[in-house]
Amino acid sequence: IVGGEHGDFFPGRAHLRHLIMQRLPVSPASLIALCACPLIAAATLVISPDIDGVQRWLPLGPLRLHAAALLGPAFAIALQARDDRVGIAACVVMAAVLFLQPDLGTSIALVGAAALSLVASRSPGRITILAIAVAGCALTATRPDSLQPVSFVEGVLQDLAQQGPALIIIAASALLAAILAPSLRAHDRNTGGLAASGWYLGLLVASLAGNYPTPLIGYGAAPIIGYGIAIGLLGRGRQSPGPVRRNAI
Repeated sequence: IVGGEHGDFFPGRAHLRHLIMQRLPVSPASLIALCACPLIAAATLVISPDIDGVQRWLPLGPLRLHAAALLGPAFAIALQARDDRVGIAACVVMAAVLFLQPDLGTSIALVGAAALSLVASRSPGRITILAIAVAGCALTATRPDSLQPVSFVEGVLQDLAQQGPALIIIAASALLAAILAPSLRAHDRNTGGLAASGWYLGLLVASLAGNYPTPLIGYGAAPIIGYGIAIGLLGRGRQSPGPVRRNAI
């Protein structure tokens, strides 16, 4: 018996809980996201339809969901909480999958998430993760990508700019608000919110520089679902103390 209705019978209970949380600071949801997201993304190399040499989609009956748009934001949030060997290994796997698909736009998003996470902490682990993301992005840029742009998916901001200043101002303002919102949450400052915002900033840069989907305001269900998953994961992790630190008990 360690507690009861009128208080703790075990005075060291709070201290023991604190030590355990130091050893296991990452929520189960974040750990699952860190491990599952690269593996599910890797499954596209086997089950995704091959479109002009590109495999990025999860076939779900009549639907095809972009794997990285669906799972990438959650992976970015989970990754910033693990600047140890587990996080580095997960980043290597994800970078390799993006190279094989290939998906340069998402590789840029991974760089954005890793870079913005450095605002919170410039630990050796996070610097290593950024270096891996940059190297993976550079290698992915060497892969051919012959997919043609699709209306209302790629080039959305560019198309709106041709319709007049009012539409582009409204759309760009709404998009930036959605991208920056996770990093502005007070309890998530310097944690997962920065990684999520960095991820979407990377996607935005990619969409402006090449034929890659415009995040959040482009056509498609996966980016919206992925954004919702990310916000939910941030809510679950609001009490997270930050990156893993291996303290001896």
